[in-house]
Amino acid sequence: QVVPADWLYTNVSNQSQSYGLNGRYYTDNSNAHDLDAASMDPSRLMLARQDTNMNLNFGAGAPAQGLQVDNFMARWTGYITVPKAGTYTLGATSDDGVRIKVNPGSWQTVLDRWQDQAGTFWGNGVSLPANTPIPIQVDWFEHGGGAAMDLRIQGNGLSDQDVPATWL
Repeated sequence: QVVPADWLYTNVSNQSQSYGLNGRYYTDNSNAHDLDAASMDPSRLMLARQDTNMNLNFGAGAPAQGLQVDNFMARWTGYITVPKAGTYTLGATSDDGVRIKVNPGSWQTVLDRWQDQAGTFWGNGVSLPANTPIPIQVDWFEHGGGAAMDLRIQGNGLSDQDVPATWL
């Protein structure tokens, strides 16, 4: 059967660009902060969404209405694409624990502060190529009190700043 010509559409159309990291939020009721175990247990998943801006501050609240305000964890996965090749240092302003891994050829843990804490923490420098999506994984847990996770970057001519949403 021949498809009628008016069914075909060959004009260029705008496609929305999607930025951010895919976040999966889990309960941490045992306070073991074991994201790998939580990700294997579907009953622990509280929320899955794309976080377009990795400057998250929940204060004394929850990541979404109706969810618990303490004792939860999140794992964000996706890609980071820097515009200029060079050595960058990834960090986080977090309350509480944070771990950042990137894979510019093999997985490297560039920041590992997996403990109750609040503050800004920097990891090791990592060489990233220009305009090439590099896998990134950010793990975080919230134990009690304030809840915040702000993904930071510096180096290669950049001063300390939030990772731009367009890089994720």
